[in-house]
Amino acid sequence: MLLLLNLDDEEYQEILSEQKKKISRLSKEWTDYNEHDPGITFLELLSWMKEMQQFHLDQVTPEQYRMFLKLLGVKQRRKEPVDTYAMLKEVERDFFLPENTRLYAGDICYETRYPRNVVKNELFCCERSVGGRREIFDGKYFQDGYGRNCSVFGDNPKVGDSFCIWMKKPFQSLAHCHIHFLLKESDIKRIPVTDEFEPFVRVGVHLICGKEKKRFDCVVRKDETCSLLYSGELCFSADEEDIKRNCQNYADEPMGICLTLTEGEYDFLPILMGIAWNSIPVRQTKTMADTVMAELKAGEDAFLLCHRLAVHGQMECYREKDGLWVLATDYVRVTESKNDRITILFEEPVQEDTCFWMVLYETTFARDRAYEMNGLPGQRIDLETSALLWDGLELIVEHPVKKGVYERYQKVEHFYASGKESRHYMFDEERGLLLFGDCEHGMAPRGTLRLIRYQTSLGVQGNIRRNQLRIFEDGTIPAAADNAVDTLGGCEKESVDACFERYLTARGNGERAVTMEDYERQVRAMPGLCVHKVKAVSGGQFAGQGAENENTVLLVVKPYSYHLRPVLSEVCRRNIYRYMEPKRMLGTKLVVCQPEYVGITLFVEIVGKSYYKTIKETVESAIGQYFAAELFDFGKPLLYGRLYRAVESLACVAEVRTLSVQAQGKGIIVNANGDCKMPVNALCYLEQLDLTVLLS
Repeated sequence: MLLLLNLDDEEYQEILSEQKKKISRLSKEWTDYNEHDPGITFLELLSWMKEMQQFHLDQVTPEQYRMFLKLLGVKQRRKEPVDTYAMLKEVERDFFLPENTRLYAGDICYETRYPRNVVKNELFCCERSVGGRREIFDGKYFQDGYGRNCSVFGDNPKVGDSFCIWMKKPFQSLAHCHIHFLLKESDIKRIPVTDEFEPFVRVGVHLICGKEKKRFDCVVRKDETCSLLYSGELCFSADEEDIKRNCQNYADEPMGICLTLTEGEYDFLPILMGIAWNSIPVRQTKTMADTVMAELKAGEDAFLLCHRLAVHGQMECYREKDGLWVLATDYVRVTESKNDRITILFEEPVQEDTCFWMVLYETTFARDRAYEMNGLPGQRIDLETSALLWDGLELIVEHPVKKGVYERYQKVEHFYASGKESRHYMFDEERGLLLFGDCEHGMAPRGTLRLIRYQTSLGVQGNIRRNQLRIFEDGTIPAAADNAVDTLGGCEKESVDACFERYLTARGNGERAVTMEDYERQVRAMPGLCVHKVKAVSGGQFAGQGAENENTVLLVVKPYSYHLRPVLSEVCRRNIYRYMEPKRMLGTKLVVCQPEYVGITLFVEIVGKSYYKTIKETVESAIGQYFAAELFDFGKPLLYGRLYRAVESLACVAEVRTLSVQAQGKGIIVNANGDCKMPVNALCYLEQLDLTVLLS
C-alpha cells in the first residue's frame, strides 16, 4: 500500500530557525540575526512563502478529486429531469400536438417529448377469451384509469388466451399507434429490465378490422410493458393500405387491438387497471432554445418543423458546410393553422445534399442568448442559474475571421486534453458558469456567442402527485390532461463525496461473485425476474445436475409465482446465465437448476383433551406453521423430534400415539431417528395430512 505523503510538515518558525542555522556555514561576517537586519527580513519573507507553498501543495482540489474518479472509472451523476406520461382526455377533435408543448402542475412546467397525433376516439369494450370462454367488459372502466382490476388473460393464463380492446373507430394513422397500459403493481417490486433481458412471456399484437372481423398482423415498434410485466406504452404499426384493400367500410367500423399470449408463463398475473391511447410522454423541463436538424436531398426545397418554438417563438436557419454554420435567409416560413406545424420553404431547390440546423428560441430569450467575446484567455459567462441541465446547453461562436459564419463549440469536463485550436468550453452546473480556455488549453472565443440550446429543470423538486398535471400553456388545445400516477423520478447533481461513497458501496457489494453469498445476492438483484429463493452451493457438496466439480457453482432458483410450486423456465435460466456470466470468477462453471419439490405425507394419531373444541384445527395449524418456519429454505432437513414436539407440546393434546412421515423425492436419506435429510436443492411441502383425533 502506498504511503500517504504529508507535504505540509513544517511550520513557519521551524523553517525560519532551520535557515538561520545555515547562515554561519555560508557567511562568517553575518552575525546579526535580529529582526531589524534586512537579511533576516528577507529570510522571514521566504520562510513564509515556503510555508504557504507547502500548504497549497498538500491540498487536494475538487478538480483533482474528479480526476481520481475518472481514474476509477466513475462519473458524477448529473441532474436529471422527471419523466412521466400525460393522459389526454375530453378530446374534442383530432389534432396534432407539437414537441415541447408545455403543461403545468401549479408552477412546475412539463414538456412533451415527441410530436403526437391526438385522436378523438372512445373505448367501446374489452373482450377476454380464455380457454374458449368469452367475457365482455364495459370499456368506460378502463378508459377512466381506475377500473376493475381485471386479469388480462384470466386467473390461469395459457398460450392462446387473448384480450381484445375494441375502439369505436380506427386510428387516424396506423403507421404509429400507441396504447398505454396501466397495470396494478404487485407487492414484490420488479427491477427494471435492461436491453439484454429476454422476456419470459411473449404477447402478439393483431388488428381486427371491418365487418368481416379480419385479422391483420402488427409490427411492435416499442414495448415498454415487456409483454405486460410493467405499466407503459405499447407502440405498433400495421399496413394500412393492405387493410383498406381487404376490408369494406374500414373507416366506419370498430377496430379491435388483440393481444394474444403466444409463449411462456407469467410469474404474477397482469392486472389491468386502465387503458389510454392518447398518452403523451412528458419531461419536467423548460426549454428556452432548441435545435432541430433537417437534411435535404438534391432537388428538395422544403422540410417540416413539429416543434412548439417553431409556432410560438423565433428561428434562425443555418447551412452546415465543412463543419461551419452559415446563416441562411433564402427561405419562407409557412404556417399550417390546423396542425400547428411549420414548413420551411426555400426559394430554390438545393443543388446537393445539404444539412440545415434550425435554431428555435423564445422571443423573450432573444437578448439573453447572445454575448460578445473578446478573445482574451480565461473568459467566463455567468448565466445566473443553477437549474440549467448539462445536456440542455449548446452554443456556437462566430468564426474569428469569417464574419457571419459560426463554429460549434464542444462541452468538455476539463481542459487538460484541449489544444490551442480546440473549440472547447466547460460548464459549471452548480454555479451556472460557462468557462473558456486560456489559449494554451482551449481556444478563447472572439466575436458573437449564441446559445442554441437552453433547457432547465427542477430535478427531484419537479416530482408531482397523481392528477396534478392539468393545465396546457396554450389555451387553444382542445383536450384536458392529467398524470395517472405519482412521479418518483429525477435526481440532483451528485457531489464528489457522494460519488466516492457510491463507488465504495458498489465496491463493497461486489460486482464480481466470489463467495456463495455474492452469487445469491446478485441473482436476487437481477433485472426483470422476481426471485423468491436462491441457494448457491459448491459442486463438491452436490452430486447431479452436472455440478460434481468443485469449481462448479450450483444455483438453485425459485421464482415468485401465483403457482404454489413454480418451475424455472428455460428463458429464465438463459437470463440468469446471461446476467451472471460476466460476474463469475474465471475458471468457475455455473449450473442453474430449479428446486426439487419434496412432498411430505404425515399420518398422525393423537389423544385430545375432551374439553377442547377445536383440537383438529389447532393441530393442523401447528403442523402448517412448522413447515412454514422450519422447512422454509433449500435443503433443510425434516427433524422428526422437532415435529413430534410441535404436536405434543400443544395444550389440547394429551398423547401422540402415532406420527409417521413419508417423503417422496430423489436423494432423500432417512436415518434411524426418523429424520429426513434433504438434498441441497430440495424444498419440502406438506402434500397430505392424515390426522386422527381420539378423545380422552
